[in-house]
Amino acid sequence: MDNDRFQDLVLGHLANITQELTMIKTDVAGLKSDVAELKTDVAELKSDVATLKIDVAELRQGFAEQKESIKAMADMYGQHELELAKLRRRPV
Repeated sequence: MDNDRFQDLVLGHLANITQELTMIKTDVAGLKSDVAELKTDVAELKSDVATLKIDVAELRQGFAEQKESIKAMADMYGQHELELAKLRRRPV
């Protein structure tokens, strides 16, 4: 193999390697961009989850308060029913 032919062969391989390296760099840049976007999305999701946890806690508190109110009303209703029954039994 003569020197010029060998040189052309090596330059051809180097050109292919350079082209592949450029493609890899482009892919890596795209991956970095994707990772940055994913990090932003994860941060937003974490914030949304934190907000949901607060909302759920508030709802639970509200339900507990409503449950207490309903129980108090049921007790009051029962007492009123007893009073009405006593009044109905009383001779007029």
